[in-house]
Amino acid sequence: MSGDTTMEKYTVGFVALNRFNAIGLAALAGINALGIAALGFLNAMGLVTFGAVNSMGIVTVGGVNAIGLVTLGGVNSIGIVAIGGLNATGIVAIGGGNVTSMV
Repeated sequence: MSGDTTMEKYTVGFVALNRFNAIGLAALAGINALGIAALGFLNAMGLVTFGAVNSMGIVTVGGVNAIGLVTLGGVNSIGIVAIGGLNATGIVAIGGGNVTSMV
């Protein structure tokens, strides 16, 4: 379950790297990443996450969508502190288009 071969679709470990799926404390994946620090070129889930499309976690950056406590989304952002390039929803929200905020 470690390493990246043409047959291996996932990696699990403390530091996990895989072209497809990675799960670990530090996870880097071409499709999905799940971990404490997660970088996924499609989706990322964890405490500190970056997903080129979708990101979910405590501190999140999503190229399109971000959901979490502190979020930055290129298009949509939902969180306590939310910054969205187009839409933002949160207690403190900043958005270039639509903003739903308590402050």
